Amino acid sequence: MQATFFWALGALFFVLQFATVTWLLRQRHAVVPGSAEAAAVQGELVWALVPAALLVALGLMAGGLGQADWARPRSPSVAPASKSVPPP
Repeated sequence: MQATFFWALGALFFVLQFATVTWLLRQRHAVVPGSAEAAAVQGELVWALVPAALLVALGLMAGGLGQADWARPRSPSVAPASKSVPPP
């Protein structure tokens, strides 16, 4: 469940970032330097980075890479050295 949530948030992050960068690249030629619209570009960047930071934070709170199911040992042969494994 956590791994699915993490990958869904990761996909959403990249979709949002791609859409934002695409929009900014389309609009950069329409902005006249020194105008009120030029000052709005800074606001647009903040508007894009805040949701990105929130998505990363949610992904890390959901378990991050270190807590994913695929990162846990599954057999005694790969268990951490600190735990003793009984002989077979």
